Amino acid sequence: MKLKRLRTHALTGNALNAVNRAAVQDCKPIENEYFRLVRSASATTESGKQGSRGQPIKLTANFFPITTYADWSLYQYRVDFKPEEESINIKRGLLSAHKEFLGAYIFDGTMLFSRKKLQRDTVELKSKRNTDGEIVILTIKFTAVIEKGDYTFIQIFNLLMRKSLGHLKLTLIGRNYYDADAKTNIPKHKLQLWPGYDTTIGLFDCCLLMRSEIKTKIMREDTVLDLLIELSNYRNRDPNWM
Repeated sequence: MKLKRLRTHALTGNALNAVNRAAVQDCKPIENEYFRLVRSASATTESGKQGSRGQPIKLTANFFPITTYADWSLYQYRVDFKPEEESINIKRGLLSAHKEFLGAYIFDGTMLFSRKKLQRDTVELKSKRNTDGEIVILTIKFTAVIEKGDYTFIQIFNLLMRKSLGHLKLTLIGRNYYDADAKTNIPKHKLQLWPGYDTTIGLFDCCLLMRSEIKTKIMREDTVLDLLIELSNYRNRDPNWM
């Protein structure tokens, strides 16, 4: 099994406490790039990936097995919007207006996954867009049944993980979630340290594993106005500057 070293940060005092707080919270990607199947040619030999000489050692990695998961099928639907909508958040809002009809579901911006089988393979719904009041037609088309063991299940697990992190009131920055409430201020340098998570669920040699790492995001507190004032001060002190 491929092992990844757990990242550490040389932080002390309040910064360390902030990172620790993020680490102890209860329990995130979406596209195929997050599917991991780690298997080399040596895995097909009689001894697998086990060495032939030396002493065995025990290693600890930041990978956690998902030992129990639902043994049931999901229905996959494609959702199209007319007129087209680019914002995923607005798409989710348009769908949420029909949550009683759709039941529980997971939506990634294009595909909708649900345990509920709609009566018709193609369903049209109408929602009012809050930004401009325009009526948007949602076309929901059945595409496939997702069985246990399908790679799409890994996508769904990652969607669930990201949704769980969002319920913890964490802030999404880029592809990772960070805890703004646990930030550490460094006034001298106008910086903040935000502890957060980098997680991925993937299929490895043995089973389905979740990789989890602690990350720290460095956030600047100064604004564009602060930068312009600082540049102006430099120029006042030295007219030949720049």
